Amino acid sequence: KVVLEDLDERGFVNIDKLASLDFEHCRWYLIAAPSLHAVSFAVHKDNPQLVEYIGKEKWFADDMFHSDMFRNMVRSACKVFIDMIEKTERFKKHTGIVKRATEDLWIKVVEIRNERSRFLNVL
Repeated sequence: KVVLEDLDERGFVNIDKLASLDFEHCRWYLIAAPSLHAVSFAVHKDNPQLVEYIGKEKWFADDMFHSDMFRNMVRSACKVFIDMIEKTERFKKHTGIVKRATEDLWIKVVEIRNERSRFLNVL
């Protein structure tokens, strides 16, 4: 079970997800990111199973409880995109290539996202 707490009651404020980060927040991210990256390596050294479990692909996989639903969402999004470019004079000429590129998009993404790497997947 997952229990979510309404953090508004504790004074937390949601940011505007459509607004870009300002310079100061970008600067703080660039300061913090290397530390998070380094911690990933340190934790992996002490407990590789934990990092591999946390880093396991959760969206683009065929063996998750939500796989069918998410695969259908991706396919529907591709269909909507194709329908839109077919109706747009400027992009209509690209319909064929987009159709071919998206036919097996789900399969390609699952293969790429689940490919074993010799590198540690961090952040």
